[in-house]
Amino acid sequence: MHPKILQFWQWFTFNEAIFRNPEMAERAKEMLDNQILSFGKFAWGIDEGNQKSFVFTISPNNDDKLLVLSQQMVKLAPNLPRWEFRACKPANPDWDFKFQMLNNLIVLQTFDAAEWEFVLIEEEDYRVAIEIKADNLHTLDLDDQKVAISRAVNNLIGEELRIKEIASIKPIHRFDPRDKEWVYPMSEFRKRFLYFIG
Repeated sequence: MHPKILQFWQWFTFNEAIFRNPEMAERAKEMLDNQILSFGKFAWGIDEGNQKSFVFTISPNNDDKLLVLSQQMVKLAPNLPRWEFRACKPANPDWDFKFQMLNNLIVLQTFDAAEWEFVLIEEEDYRVAIEIKADNLHTLDLDDQKVAISRAVNNLIGEELRIKEIASIKPIHRFDPRDKEWVYPMSEFRKRFLYFIG
């Protein structure tokens, strides 16, 4: 795998001007899709960087095995003057808890995750099971509800912590009455989660 990763970065370095050009976005997407997907079911993104102009993120799609590979890829990344590289999606500290998804009628709908509630449950392996009550997602099917709450958790704690510390995340209609003292609003999720795993 090591030679393949180095070959990818040589290719990236040769083509990086295309990836920086907004007018070449469609071509860049096709080129990067072909390359990144040859390593596995990764996602990727190009955004404005913190230290440099751009940041290229290779997302392992919440898969622990792919995280090991994306970290290896970033470790071998070249030092380019305009680029930062990330092995997974970071938390989004400025997220306002709102997001958009297509509902069951294929209509783009805005949802507010601040209306949700959650419970954290410690598993036998010390990882965390999360139950989230999200009453405002009734216009989404179950798979899309899972996608929505997964994205919310990633926004709040970042993909790496999610992969390493969370055993499961599931939407529920009602909490176990025995857990009522441990039900919190989603606005407190990051703080409660970091305290829980600490």
